[in-house]
Amino acid sequence: MVGVLVQEFSNGVMMPAVSLGCWELKGDADSTPIAVKAALDEGYYALDDAQIYGNEHVIGPIVGSFTKDQMKAVAKFDPTQDGTPFKVVSEDKFLESFEKPHGKPEDDRAVFVTTKIWCTNFTPEGI
Repeated sequence: MVGVLVQEFSNGVMMPAVSLGCWELKGDADSTPIAVKAALDEGYYALDDAQIYGNEHVIGPIVGSFTKDQMKAVAKFDPTQDGTPFKVVSEDKFLESFEKPHGKPEDDRAVFVTTKIWCTNFTPEGI
């Protein structure tokens, strides 16, 4: 990530300060993979995506072609089934869900969870 403004976390992971927000990239649009690939070609090293955006099946294979040292991915979960905007799951459950659309085992991916109200938090047992 030479020449990219990054934030270093306490565990030494370097996260790019700017990411491509994927909420407007539609899963059924031909332009979605083109936009993601263009951003990566121009130097983006981080994507901010969410299950609720409905595009992980398109963006996932692109992310899956990179290693955790080449790219950082932020993933969020959709609201709970009863409509409340917050749910709690274990870290294992999160990694299991994250692995499916991106096609990579959890030990090959750096996973970050944002603190938006609809995102998932881990249970104390899962930390």
